[in-house]
Amino acid sequence: MPVRVLTKKKLLVSSSYGFFTGITRQTKDGKVLMTLHAGQRIFEEEHGWTVTHTRYVWDTKRSGWRQISTRDVHITSERRANELVGWHVKGLPNF
Repeated sequence: MPVRVLTKKKLLVSSSYGFFTGITRQTKDGKVLMTLHAGQRIFEEEHGWTVTHTRYVWDTKRSGWRQISTRDVHITSERRANELVGWHVKGLPNF
C-alpha cells in the first residue's frame, strides 16, 4: 500500500503488516466529525488489533479541529481492520 510523505499540518494515512491509520468523516446534527483510526497488530497469543479511535469536531469559533473523545478497542477481524484503513471521506480516494 502507498506511503505518503507529508509536510507539517497534513494527515498521514498508511498501513503495513503491523500498523495502519485511517480517517472517517461523518456529519451528525449539522456538525462535521472526523475520526482518526490508529491500529497496531497484536503479536501475542490473543492476536488481532488494538485500535485507538480519536474523534474530532470542527470548531467554527476557532476555525480548527477540537478533540472530543478517544477510545481503545480490540479487533480480532482482519476484515474489520482493513475497513478502517485509508480515507473514508466522500469525494476522496481511499488512498
